[in-house]
Amino acid sequence: MRTLIDFIWKIIDITALSAFVIMLALVTSQVVFRYVLQVSVPWTEEAARWFYAWQVFLGSALAMRARIHLRSRLLDRFSADPGRFWISCPR
Repeated sequence: MRTLIDFIWKIIDITALSAFVIMLALVTSQVVFRYVLQVSVPWTEEAARWFYAWQVFLGSALAMRARIHLRSRLLDRFSADPGRFWISCPR
């Protein structure tokens, strides 16, 4: 079972990296087509947005798995002692 889970995480890792590479290629080609060849390709911008969104979602899952995701300490402090939290907040 552990091998299957590791395999799935490897697929997610490769998919996130692939989404980044494809997004980078699309944006670079969009710049080349627009400013060098003077031809606008309308679908590259929308496709780059979709690949960026997938990159963010998959990268977020990978960061949570590795426990390196950004975290706010505000809710931790509030839930530990709500009365003390409000007293120590600067006004």
